[in-house]
Amino acid sequence: MWPHMLIPSGFNDNHSFPFTQLRQHIGETEWARREKEFYSPSKLEVSAERKVMELDKYQKALEKLEQIKSLVDNGDITTQGFVYYAVNQSG
Repeated sequence: MWPHMLIPSGFNDNHSFPFTQLRQHIGETEWARREKEFYSPSKLEVSAERKVMELDKYQKALEKLEQIKSLVDNGDITTQGFVYYAVNQSG
């Protein structure tokens, strides 16, 4: 019953109840082996750098949408115009 708890938790904390149960189920030796197999500081660094770049890209897109929304708030463009812009910028 507990494996379904791993998915909603986002796999964020290996000391949470579901992970504790999983470790007990597969055994500490097997857990340590798998942890060593997948732990790679260089891969973590690359992933962190990619996430920072994605966040920067997201923030720039958000700023642009906020600028366009201010045009809607001022009555300079319609809501439909805003939606059209937003849809075409996301692709």
